[in-house]
Formats: sequence, C-alpha cells, structure tokens
Amino acid sequence: MPFAVAAEEEEGEDGTSQGYMLCITWLLNTQPLSPMMELAWIVLDTLLLGKSSSPLTKALEDSGLGEELIGGGLDDDLLQSTFAIGMKGIKNRQDVAALEDLILDTLHKLDTDGFSEDEIESNVNTVEFQLREGGGGLRGLEIFLAALKKWNYDLNPMDALVYEGALKELKDEIAKTGSNLFQQVIHDFLITNNHRVVLELFPSTTLEAEQIKDRDIQLSRAISRMSDEEYQRVIDENIKLKELQEVEESPEVIATNPALSISDIDTQSIEYPISVEEDAFKSGIKLITHSVSSSGILYVRFGLDVSMLPYDDIVMLPSLVTLLNEAGTYDQSDAEFRTDIGKVTGGVSASLEVMSVKPTGWDDDAKVLPGVNMLTILTIHGKCTSDKTMDLFSIFIKILTEINFEDSKSILVNSLKSSLSSKKTSVASRGDSYANRRIRARYSEKMYGVTSLQDNASILERIESDWTDFALHLEDMRKTIINGNRNGMFLDMTGDAFVLEEATESAKDFLLNKLPLDLGNPSPPAPDFRSTEH
Repeated sequence: MPFAVAAEEEEGEDGTSQGYMLCITWLLNTQPLSPMMELAWIVLDTLLLGKSSSPLTKALEDSGLGEELIGGGLDDDLLQSTFAIGMKGIKNRQDVAALEDLILDTLHKLDTDGFSEDEIESNVNTVEFQLREGGGGLRGLEIFLAALKKWNYDLNPMDALVYEGALKELKDEIAKTGSNLFQQVIHDFLITNNHRVVLELFPSTTLEAEQIKDRDIQLSRAISRMSDEEYQRVIDENIKLKELQEVEESPEVIATNPALSISDIDTQSIEYPISVEEDAFKSGIKLITHSVSSSGILYVRFGLDVSMLPYDDIVMLPSLVTLLNEAGTYDQSDAEFRTDIGKVTGGVSASLEVMSVKPTGWDDDAKVLPGVNMLTILTIHGKCTSDKTMDLFSIFIKILTEINFEDSKSILVNSLKSSLSSKKTSVASRGDSYANRRIRARYSEKMYGVTSLQDNASILERIESDWTDFALHLEDMRKTIINGNRNGMFLDMTGDAFVLEEATESAKDFLLNKLPLDLGNPSPPAPDFRSTEH
C-alpha cells in the first residue's frame, strides 16, 4: 500500500492556512534497470515534465491548485531510482487531496491515450543531444560523477558512460511498439506500483518551539537513566572533544593534505580561434565564428540590442522572454511548436544578458568597473546537426516574429506565480545573493532581484485586469527590438570547420532575407556603450 506522511499544521483563525505542499514519490526499482529501460525512463521524464506544454506539467500548472512544481521528476543517481512530482503553495487541505487525485488521473489518462509520434520523436532527439554533449560543464568531472552512479555499487562504471547500444535498442523498440512502450512503463512503474510515499507538508508557527520542547524532554529522560558516573563521563568526553577540535594541526599533518601550488597551474590561457566580420554579407550585422571540435553540432546565438526600450519596460522583459520560450505561434499551439523544435534541433531558447564592458580608455584591470557601461542583449540560443541549419534559423524567425502573445495568458500567469513562489523561498535561504545583486546592478536587480517580487505581483494584477492591453504592450516591445538598428545585432556560430562551412548559406539567407527590415522607418544606430553610459 502507498505510505502517507503528514505533518501537523497550525491553522489560522478562519480554519485555513497558506503554503501547503504535496509530493508523491515512487520507488521505481529494487534491482538495477536494464540500460534500455534507464534510457526509456529518461525519455519518459522529458515527455511528462520536460516543457511547460508537457502533459503532466501542464495539467498541474493549469489546475491553479498550487504555485510551483516540486519533486523534480526522475532521480536516477542512486541504485534505486525514484520519480517524484508535486506542488507547493497550495491554499488549503481540500486542494491537497484534489492535487493528489489530479496527478493520478493524469497518469491514468496517459496510460490510456499515450503520446503522439511527434512528441516521442522530439523528446528522443532532445535526450540524444544531451547524451552526446554531456552537461556542458567540466567534462572530466562529469564523466567521473556519471561513472560513480554504477561504481558506488560495485557495478561496471562503463555502463554509465556507454549509451549507443541502449539508444539503438530503445529506438528499435519504439519503432515496433510506438507509444505502447511508455504507456506500459507508466502502468507498471507508476499506476500499479504501490511502493510510493505521499508526503503532505503543512505550515506550523509553533514547530521550532515544539522541537525544542521535545529535545528537552528527551534529554531529561536520558539524564534520569544515568548514574552520576555516567553523566560525568558524558560531560568529560564532550569537553575532550571540544579541546581536540580547537587544537591546530601540525605543519607535518597539514602537509599530507593534497593541494595544488601556483606552479601546477598553466599560465598560458587557451586561445580559441575566432573570426569577426563586422558587416556580414552586407547585412549590417556582425558575424562571429569559432572553429572548434563539436562532434558535428552547430551552436548558434543571435543577439539583439534592447537598450532602446524605456527603463519602465525593464520589468516586462522577463515576461517577454518567458513567452518566447514557452508560447505557441499564430498557427501552432505551444505543445505543437515546442515539439517541432525538439524534432529538428537540440533545443532553442531565449535569454537576457546584461554584460559590463570596459569604458573607453580604461587601462587598470585591478579597478572596479564604474557599472554604467554595459550591453543589454536579448539572445536566441540554438543548436542542431549540420543538416538542420535551415530548420534552426526558421525557428529563430518564428520565435522572433510569430509568437502568439494574445493566446498565452495562462502560460505567463503560471510562470509568474511559480517565479514568485521560488523567489520568496530563496530570499530567505539565499539573502546574501540578493543583497549582492542589489549592490552590483540596477538592471538585473530590477528584473530578477528583491525589487522584482513587488513588480511581478503588480504585473500579475495588470494581466488579470487587462490582458489585451498587456499583450499589445509586449507586441510593441518585440517590434521595437526587432526593428532596432542592425549595428546592435550579432550572429555567433560555433562548430567544426565543415559545419561552419555548411551553415554559411543558411546564415546568409537568415541575415539578408529572413530578418524583417523596416526600410521606411530605420532606427538610429545603437550607442557604443564603451563611451556612452547605459
């Protein structure tokens, strides 16, 4: 039977309280899974939760039962894998029960209806990119930590690193059974699996006092069972332990600790090849290319200056980026568009970048920069194999020009509520980082710092009162950015030399023919922020 755990709550005067949490966690295996089943679970995890349009994510966020998803889905770092999903910010106990029913009902529906071929193809492609690239960090450390998943349990560490055979087996099985493979996994590992814990957490204003009281009771009981000699021995051992902790280690002992010296560090920095063309193909846009080993993958960044936006619009930029990343287009729903992206690329996303630059004539690297010279860039990132570059640039254009703001109210509301919930929690646990952000930057503080808590709440009120006006404002912001002067734009491509060569024609077509150009009302050139304060 499922095991339910619930903490006592402290109710308010009206019989309710805020901040309830629910998380359901399944134990997936007691014996090691086969390599193919491990991969199948990774794909299923992305199918269920990978995007805002994924069925389990969408069902929970659209329900309005909570503010933010918790649990994180699949956790396969240990010998016994788990799958966990839930929400926090639930308003009352009735909604806690409703949320548990919704999670199980959604899984039952997926067990019956399954997934489309396009959804499966898109998510398998996404997972394959992740496997081939790694996590994007220190590759040696990534390999070591991945190997530990098997090595810690006396299993072959290579099984955690080699995936080609398991991937082929998974693709063959999908070709034979299609969605039935994942429906069977949902049925066997989740729906009929009673090895699960249903964890309900309720807020309590007296929890700390209760814990202190319980500790004192346990101490009193322990002391009452001791003789005078036993009690004194505990005190003496505690004194001895504190003395040992305060003793400084001798230089000989410290010398046994492994350490790096300055001479162990390579003083020569790695110089990566870079080529810069200021007016690529006479488009007015800067083209930057880096020829590096990339396993046949092309990495692309397209940046647009946003400094022309009024300062009051800064608080709306994260909302704009959210919809660029999650909403659908005029002719495709959010689920359809994001599925198409996954089928032909390794992922496409938008982000905001605020980068400090050295003022003109700045010749002292030891001095702190004045903080008024910076670039503010909206960047579209993407990656694909060399045969999909045309598709990648087409997706860039759709994200920049065809995202349907008018029909995306629920997406933005869910995102803002989740962001507010997450920030409220992190301000308490990571206050130092928020203080540092507030001291260092006015723009990132306004968009992502403590100030944004109040601004996001105001945006939610504005959305609820007049969504049409808000969507039109976002549309105006998008047009202003796209119609900005081309000297404030850049295209950055990284990959193998042959990949860059094959991508040249697609890049040329993108810059010259695909990007909209307002010839009747050209924008003034973007300022040089090395000599101009932002």
